[in-house]
Amino acid sequence: MVKFDCTWCGKCCMSFGEFIKIERQLSDRDYYCRYGITNEIFPVHVQSEFSDEIGDRFLEQDETGKGSPRKGCVFLCKNPAGKGVACAIYPTRPNICR
Repeated sequence: MVKFDCTWCGKCCMSFGEFIKIERQLSDRDYYCRYGITNEIFPVHVQSEFSDEIGDRFLEQDETGKGSPRKGCVFLCKNPAGKGVACAIYPTRPNICR
């Protein structure tokens, strides 16, 4: 089997991730989300360094009553370590992302 080496480009989060929508906020870092293709609902826990950014995105979505107009996954963020992008829910990401 070929070993996957992440280059932090975000390409894998731009297609399937586009179907992930936040359904409900449970706490400042916990959300229920829905995967639009399978209709699966799953819990996620946002890593602390991304909690404010994701919270703002959820509020924007909630105010408009629509999903995010951005391309890709709502949990895709600029990598705080520098290069590329990072997943704000990596440890609790849904099965489709594993």
